[in-house]
Order: sequence, then C-alpha cells, then structure tokens
Amino acid sequence: MSKIELPKSPVVFEEDPHGYWLEGKRLSGVTGLIHAILKLGVYPGANDFVRQVAIPRAGAYGSAVHKSIELYDEIGIKQTKHPEVEYQTENHGVQVFGPFDVSQELDTYIKHREGFEPIANEYTVSDNSQIASNIDNVWRAIVTQGIWLVDTKTNNLDYYPGGVDGLKLYLSWQLSIYAYLFEKQTGLKVEGLAANWLRHSDGAFWIIERQPDDFVEALLNNTVIEYNGVSWQYEWTGDADMLKIMQGNNLPAVKQDNGIVAQQTIDMIAHTLRQAKYIEEAMEAFKKELKAKMIENGIKSFNCDAFSVTLSKNSIVTSFNSKKFKEDHPDLYSEYSSESRRAGSLTIKLKDK
Repeated sequence: MSKIELPKSPVVFEEDPHGYWLEGKRLSGVTGLIHAILKLGVYPGANDFVRQVAIPRAGAYGSAVHKSIELYDEIGIKQTKHPEVEYQTENHGVQVFGPFDVSQELDTYIKHREGFEPIANEYTVSDNSQIASNIDNVWRAIVTQGIWLVDTKTNNLDYYPGGVDGLKLYLSWQLSIYAYLFEKQTGLKVEGLAANWLRHSDGAFWIIERQPDDFVEALLNNTVIEYNGVSWQYEWTGDADMLKIMQGNNLPAVKQDNGIVAQQTIDMIAHTLRQAKYIEEAMEAFKKELKAKMIENGIKSFNCDAFSVTLSKNSIVTSFNSKKFKEDHPDLYSEYSSESRRAGSLTIKLKDK
C-alpha cells in the first residue's frame, strides 16, 4: 500500500496558549465559529461552575483519550495512563483533573479503526486567512483506498445539547469544514466522514453526513472574525435567510432512545454494510483482472502466503425449470415433492444515498 505524504500547513499550532498562528496572526478554531454562528454545541444554561470546572475537566479527559490514540497510531504503543493536571480557574481556585486511565477508550478505538489505515493525527488545515483546526484522524480505507476524516468525541450525551442527534449535527458541520479545507489544501478527495464516540466502556462509530460545500463556503466567506486579545468576536455579514437555513432550528431535546434497536447498533450495522459493499466490489474487480491474467498466461492455479487461486475449466450447466414442470405435470410434481418447515430469514439492505 503506497504511503501518502500530506502537505504541511503554514499555520503553526501551539498548545500553550492553545491556538493557531500564521505569520504572527492568531487564527480562530472551527469550534468557536460553529458555536457563535450556527449555535450548535452551546450550553446556554451552564452556570459558572460548569463553565469553569466541569467543561475544562471534560476537556482534560478528552485530551488524555486523544493523546493515547495518537501514540498508538504513530508507534503502536498502548500508553493509557495519564497523570493528574492542575487547572487554575477564575472563581473556583486550582482544580485537579485526573489521573486518567483510558484503556477502555483506546480498545474501543482500535476496534473502530478496523478496515482503515491511519495516515495522520492532528493534521492542521486552514483557509490561511481566518480559521484553522487540527483534524483528529486522517484514515485511508484499506479496500477502496479512499480518504476518511475522523473526529473523536468523549461527551456525556445525557447533557449534550440535543443529545446524540445534536452531536451528530455539530459533527456534520465540523467535519464538513475540515473536508472542504482538506481538499483545498491537499488536492485529495475525501471519501467519507466519521466520528468515534468514546466514553469509558461505551462507544459508537458514526458515519457523518457531509454538508454541501456551498453552505461551508457561505459560512467561511460571510463571517468576519476578530480577536480582541481576550476573546473571539464573530459577525455574520451574509444573507439572514440563508443563515436560518444553515442553523436548521431543528435540534431535538435530549432524550433516551427507547427503540428496539439502539442507535449505536444501527450505526455499526450501516458501517459494516458499507464496508461489505466496498469489499464485494473490490473483490469482483480483483477477480476479473486476475482471471484475465491467468488465462492470458495459461496458468491454472498458484499459491502465495496469504491465499491460493484456482481457475476451473469452462463447463455446461443443466438447470431444471421446476415451475414449468409443475404446470405441465402437476401429479408427478406432487408425488416427488415434499414440504418442510424453514425458519424465517432476516434481510438487511444498504440504501443508496
């Protein structure tokens, strides 16, 4: 499998203070843009303690998960224990977050990554003007060789605005912006978007729908972003009706899924069906090419370390038309046929989108 070398962005990412810089200018992250303009992922009722302690604590936990994933992808080491960190708040003193053990989260991530090859972690993309962000994971599908952009979330879905659907809607914008910038920066086409939700022993792999590039361009081109030295300011300068369409105004309330099939199961089945479709199509193409080469070179069979191949001779197959036989000879059909009980089968079909 050929290696992919992604071009490096001129934007520099700094951990402390957390931010992106281009030739001395500070750029906004994608998260702030989505919060401010699209009003997604915002906790409007959060009190002072939640904003200063609970949310930063959740961020520290998420950072521990991301660090373990990055280390595993890059050198194959399962380093899952992270020391406690001190965090200075404005009104609640020094808080201690951790220590964290994210063994379960990493194991779930490894399962989700099956069928993909990691290409890059924390890959920086930018419009080189106002915004920049790091993509958690750039994967390549082993079967199709297509590029996938993947984000990892560790949110408590009982409290996230809109629950699972709210987070997926937020992710559709976040990953769609990433995809738009990634394609502009690399010249490579993005095949799919996905998200890993990892939270202790729970986890889910979601295929995320991509927002139209026209909407992404409108969001980027019609927002003026400025940093006043303390906080970011975002101003929408485009059409108000278009903004309402983009905002959607259709976030569901947080609720428990009482359906007979859990959403996590639905997402995993959908992911598996898509992978099966990719594999089936790829195998048919491989078999067609391989058969042609074997016939061309007069080869009937060969073996390698991973598999063996045998080319059978052409043959004549005789089929029996039971329907016509029953119509023409009903008595004989009845005499030579019998009935038996057979358990009902389950059929799952992937919908074309």
